[in-house]
Amino acid sequence: MKRSAANPLIILVDESEAATVFDSVESAEAHMEAIDVEDGIYSVYDSVGRELLVRALPDGNARIGDGTGRVDAQAARAALTRTAEWVGLEKVRLSEEDLTALPLPDLAARIREHDRTMTWLSRVRRRIPFLVP
Repeated sequence: MKRSAANPLIILVDESEAATVFDSVESAEAHMEAIDVEDGIYSVYDSVGRELLVRALPDGNARIGDGTGRVDAQAARAALTRTAEWVGLEKVRLSEEDLTALPLPDLAARIREHDRTMTWLSRVRRRIPFLVP
């Protein structure tokens, strides 16, 4: 799938309901494993909430394709909101009001900006917030 300038960010939601935001389709694809795609653990959206199709390839990789035609900006926003709250609003430079007032692309961009500064361990902790104090 080619990304457009209008929808450059990819929002990947996994089974923990955490959102990870990627700068490109290619980087989101590299993050996923085919077995997880087959198990249906991912929901993938562009930055305006359009649901994207994901399929497993025989070589064990994943491929993100064109959208389903369905826009579910509420689901994408809910995942980004959960992630921002798990991480801490102050760390992602957001307020409670921002979670509902910011356009979805801007909210995704804030999460992505924070992700760029995170360590590997911080990313793991975000995925399993109930296990880490």
